Amino acid sequence: MQQCRVFSVRLGTAGSVGNQLSTLRVASKSKLRSLRPITAALALTLALVAPAQAQSWLTNGLLAYYPLNGNANDASGNGNNGQSFGPTATTNRFGNPNSADYFNGSSDYIWLGPGLRPANITACAWFNTTVTTDGGSGVRLILRDRAYGWNLAMITANGTWGHLVATLILSGASGPAQMSEVSDGQYNDGVWHFAALTYDGLSNSLYIDGTKCASGQYPTYSGIYYELGGGGGLAIGRDGDASDGYFSGSISDVQIYNRALSDSEMLDLYLSEARHALAYGNGGLLLASNYTFIGSVDLQLWSVFPNGNIFYTLDGSEPSFASSYYTGPFNLNRSASLRVIAYSADFLQAAEVPPIYLTVIPTYALNLTSPGGGTITASPPAGPYVSNSVVTLTPQSSNGWTFLEWRGDASGANSTVNLTMNRVKNVQAIFGTTLGTTVAGNGAVDVHPALPLYPYGTVARLTAIPQAGSYFAVWGNAGSGNTNPLYFTVTSAAPTVSSLFAGLGASQCALTVIPDGFGKVTISPGANAYTTGASVSLNAIPDPGQQFLAWSGDATGTQNPLPLSMNTNKTITGTFTRKPSLAVAPPLDGLFEDGFRFTLQGEFGQAYQIDASTNLVDWAPLTILTNAYGTVQFTDDWATNSALRFYRASAPTP
Repeated sequence: MQQCRVFSVRLGTAGSVGNQLSTLRVASKSKLRSLRPITAALALTLALVAPAQAQSWLTNGLLAYYPLNGNANDASGNGNNGQSFGPTATTNRFGNPNSADYFNGSSDYIWLGPGLRPANITACAWFNTTVTTDGGSGVRLILRDRAYGWNLAMITANGTWGHLVATLILSGASGPAQMSEVSDGQYNDGVWHFAALTYDGLSNSLYIDGTKCASGQYPTYSGIYYELGGGGGLAIGRDGDASDGYFSGSISDVQIYNRALSDSEMLDLYLSEARHALAYGNGGLLLASNYTFIGSVDLQLWSVFPNGNIFYTLDGSEPSFASSYYTGPFNLNRSASLRVIAYSADFLQAAEVPPIYLTVIPTYALNLTSPGGGTITASPPAGPYVSNSVVTLTPQSSNGWTFLEWRGDASGANSTVNLTMNRVKNVQAIFGTTLGTTVAGNGAVDVHPALPLYPYGTVARLTAIPQAGSYFAVWGNAGSGNTNPLYFTVTSAAPTVSSLFAGLGASQCALTVIPDGFGKVTISPGANAYTTGASVSLNAIPDPGQQFLAWSGDATGTQNPLPLSMNTNKTITGTFTRKPSLAVAPPLDGLFEDGFRFTLQGEFGQAYQIDASTNLVDWAPLTILTNAYGTVQFTDDWATNSALRFYRASAPTP
């Protein structure tokens, strides 16, 4: 009769990890009209401070930064502080008070001195003016270094006032020469604008609101001509060494670099300073529409609104006050479409960041284990690993041990295996060693299972069988005690268990009990030799899920416990069932995207048939497994297509 065990598992569909999308933008007035009262919890205000400008180009080469927020101090940390002569604090482009300086057009200016004269340069500032005349000087200066040098100003061009000009004084063979790039449009419209001048040693360029609008190349000139001495220097809002060219209007966020920013850097700088709301990923500004991150991204949101509120979505849906409320930086470990809306504290203003699609390439951990006898090396060695990267695994046997096989997410017995990291994976290496026995006296030792190599942790049953006239006395070397059988756990390299047999005395009888199958027999009182006529009791104890079948040898039947009268030497076998068992032992087993894996435990070297069913009535054969080392794994790759699946294992019919 077949001995089999049925094992069932309820399976959920092992779907792949879905990529979800994300984005950001400025709310229309109509959207504000649709606002409804919100709960007190959502009305809690949060003071938000913009993260430090972390992208390297924002600070790379920055010589000075003047926010003009009530003083002329340099916020770059370089100590290039200026002196303010007359400008008054006003609101900036976001409406924040004391965040810009107003210049009266006749006497106000800020003196920065002669210390900012780089060979290559970017000079930029935000300005707002409605002035319609040049005030008699022909120019209204936003920035100027009068030691010849350069300037960024508003002038009359083609008969109309309000054009911007970026002017350089360059050194040439015939002396200094003036080179100017002029805008086509006029910018005295009462709107905040971002103006910038750059020079890279060849080209002079004028940028307005992040876009290059004029540029010229001057290869025959050797650089900016700075006239030394004479008291000249850099000023904001007028000429650098004369009371002339006074600017009329507001200026804020003046920045001086010792290099020419690229077109893309200039656009990013403009966008980062123009938007009312910003998103940062891993500390860097997210100004484009697509970004890719490895593993995860730390997201931080910011708005210009003091004590404002920020809400966001990660599925691409339009954000509103009903979306997720932003309370602080958070980590995102999946792809998403980020959309964010920021509200002022009174909810009368709103702003969004343009949609941002965040692609997060997953990374996966690789857990490598061994019960003992060796380790596993991985190449490349450091995880977590980027999705779909290939890792080469190699077993490293300890002295006296031999690699036997892989388990978990690797299989087989190859000395190296390549693993594709498309999810978290767990791999175990099994190592084995020899087990030897020696006999002193008249007897033998039966070892079960009998293997050339024993996997680490295997429990071997060593039964000492005396010859007539002898009894088993004691175990030695790696074994100890006189319990027979000896259940010996293999955890050291190449152990040897020695046995000693001694002669029986007059009026003594030897008792040898041999378990056969999955169970044990206890003896009471425990001994290997008894005085003739002694009473002994044998108790057959099956392993979990097994049954005791019968006694054989010098006893028969199924009585359990079995009383004995030791009137002669006895050898008795207790027979138990040998049913295989099926189990799920995470993390090596379980339901994965590539199937359902479980472990069979049974007789060493035995072949077992695995069947599957969805109703416990109709069974279909899946495979035949050879259980070489006591336990063997099987992965059913069809399991992910079933909601419910049952498994059974049995010895195949001859």
